[in-house]
Amino acid sequence: IIDSAWKFCGFSAEIASMINEKSNLSNKSILRINIPDAPAPASMSLEEGYYLNSEKIVNTVKAFFK
Repeated sequence: IIDSAWKFCGFSAEIASMINEKSNLSNKSILRINIPDAPAPASMSLEEGYYLNSEKIVNTVKAFFK
């Protein structure tokens, strides 16, 4: 589940919870990719490391399936 919001109490948490409740999947079967649980940075240079991009998503998915 890719969500450009925080993991804690976010949209992806609700979707993961609903999937978990209605299926026999283990928690490790659901991958959530979110921004860090920290306040959004104010400078452009810090924003590049904070927000999701295609490279971060691909690397996270690859690491999940190793």
